[in-house]
Amino acid sequence: MQSPVPLLARQLAALRGVLAKGEAFAGARKVDQGVMLNFWLAPDMLPHWRQVTVACDHAKVAVPRTATTRGGMHARRVEG
Repeated sequence: MQSPVPLLARQLAALRGVLAKGEAFAGARKVDQGVMLNFWLAPDMLPHWRQVTVACDHAKVAVPRTATTRGGMHARRVEG
């Protein structure tokens, strides 16, 4: 199994770029950033702030989970 870190780092960097563009857009149009974060990109999607939270939480959980299943804490617990 490959480490998810390079992929997650690339995705989070892309997300940072999207947020920077949104911040610039809001500043140029004098729109409150809170309003921008509450936008829904499509009716069946979560608001933008929630999608950012989900992406960050996924990265936060995925890295330790894959590290522990590849010889880390979980593997020691099973063997010991």
